[in-house]
Amino acid sequence: MSAMVGGSEKAFITNVDAGSVFYVQFNPKELKLDEKSIWTDAGEQQADIPLLTYEKGQASTLNMDLVFDSTDDGSNCYDSHVKKLRAFLSTSVDLTDDHGKKISRPPYLCFTWGTFNFDCVLESIGVQFLMFKPDGSPLRALVTVGLKQLERRDMGSSAGSSVMLSAMGTMLSGGGDVSTTVVQQGETLSSIAARTGTDMRDIAAANGVDDPMNPEVGSTMVCPGNSDLAGVLEAQNMSTAPSN
Repeated sequence: MSAMVGGSEKAFITNVDAGSVFYVQFNPKELKLDEKSIWTDAGEQQADIPLLTYEKGQASTLNMDLVFDSTDDGSNCYDSHVKKLRAFLSTSVDLTDDHGKKISRPPYLCFTWGTFNFDCVLESIGVQFLMFKPDGSPLRALVTVGLKQLERRDMGSSAGSSVMLSAMGTMLSGGGDVSTTVVQQGETLSSIAARTGTDMRDIAAANGVDDPMNPEVGSTMVCPGNSDLAGVLEAQNMSTAPSN
């Protein structure tokens, strides 16, 4: 399957809530996509082949092995690579619903490799350290990643909802900051860009805004710190937009 989806193009995982991106160091050799539906026996007696009725589908899972190696620079591969990936599992997004009740969920992710996109959450991660420095610091790791597919919904539950990204930090290769802001009455993308210190064109691209003079009041805007981030988010918006 790997030959179909990515080739030499670098695979990456996008945190859709924070706008941050984690690039794999080496592309996986293969992807394992498992899909399953639940069928029940209709209970007919004296039937050689039972009649099955469809009950429901189950979320698909995507599994892969990733290798991280820091022998070239001698750094701790856990700190430089694995720790950033593990944060997708331990970090939560805190929301407030329409009734003022605080709720939490894991960050929404999207695994992208070439034309293949998989909306998901990080379900499991297993790490096997393979090479060490004399002091015991790991230099190479084999990481087994399990992703579970989801139907992504809006980050906020309503126009008045607040979205707080907890203890995430930036997970971008090469740096770059991401912030979110709620559109106020009378604001334009230009005024939002001036207020957040970002570029109006990047905000428009990241959020799929067609009319920069009239953004939806009360909506949450992602404000990427650079054009590369904006391009990733724009591509993600295009891949999930309904076709006409």
